[in-house]
Amino acid sequence: MADEDRDYFYRRAEQEIACAQSACGERQVRLHYQLAETYLDRVFGADGDPRSVSIPG
Repeated sequence: MADEDRDYFYRRAEQEIACAQSACGERQVRLHYQLAETYLDRVFGADGDPRSVSIPG
């Protein structure tokens, strides 16, 4: 994956976490966190092992 794609998915995950923290309903919070998890899976891989991936700076 290109670095700019990885950066994009990482930023989107951060945005979804921020949305989850400001959401009012339990369902909305859960959905935002699920979206964040999906974006982070794109960055770190579905196995969640970040050792082979550099975090965008």
